[in-house]
Amino acid sequence: MAFTSYSDLLNKQTDATKTQSLFAFKLNRSAGVAQGALGNAYRSAWKNDGTGGSGATPTTAATYDNTSAGCLPYALATGVNSLYLTGFMSSMASVNGAVVLYDRMAAIGGLVANVTTEQMTTGLAPARNTGGVGNKIFIEVYTSVGGTSSTLTVNYTNQAGTAGRISGATRIGGTAFGVASALIEVPLMDGDTGVQSVESVTLSATTGTAGNFGVTIMREIFNAAAGVPVITQAGFKGLATIPAGACLMLAYYNGSNITPDTFLNLQLTEA
Repeated sequence: MAFTSYSDLLNKQTDATKTQSLFAFKLNRSAGVAQGALGNAYRSAWKNDGTGGSGATPTTAATYDNTSAGCLPYALATGVNSLYLTGFMSSMASVNGAVVLYDRMAAIGGLVANVTTEQMTTGLAPARNTGGVGNKIFIEVYTSVGGTSSTLTVNYTNQAGTAGRISGATRIGGTAFGVASALIEVPLMDGDTGVQSVESVTLSATTGTAGNFGVTIMREIFNAAAGVPVITQAGFKGLATIPAGACLMLAYYNGSNITPDTFLNLQLTEA
């Protein structure tokens, strides 16, 4: 279903049975240990302490839903209704940047950055949006892969079911791209609009340190500037949808060499 008018949206937003507010936070620490400072780069809050708990580092391919540890908790829509994002306010203490809300669908870890042989990611495919349109590939660093810069490519199957697609070369290693929690989007081949599965990863050269990194398939739901609290309220058309069973995960971009605590307030309304 959907909202039939702006008045319908407003009515549902004031109906306690149709709307929910979610306050969430992710702290600048994982398992109680403060994260290192890293400015001007994207970072994953998957393993950060805070709302929903700290997510685990996957070994074999894993899929996620709203019940997975590390995901932000919320109530599913009732019956045949859908959930829409009708309010978004975020802040990062003393830091300018942006906060991004993703649906984390599938991930694998246990890859290393000190070999140049092909590393397989067997079974890495989402259980939602299996057609692939809008799904993105990310490299997620769990344990530092070292200070020497390298690149990698990803072998994937695109939204049309075409296997053997090879991504653009993506940087890994070095200050911003090698530390734990670094989140690096992988460019797809020209013309591709999404991903059904990921088959393997190959580095062009070693970063000098094995570390532990992985590949994550996610779909972006919403993003907004942070630093000063911002609220975004769309009209009743074009609202972002929360996929049924989505694993809501935060990532953030900080514009200074400080790793912040991150806060988020969502309003979800069903129709």
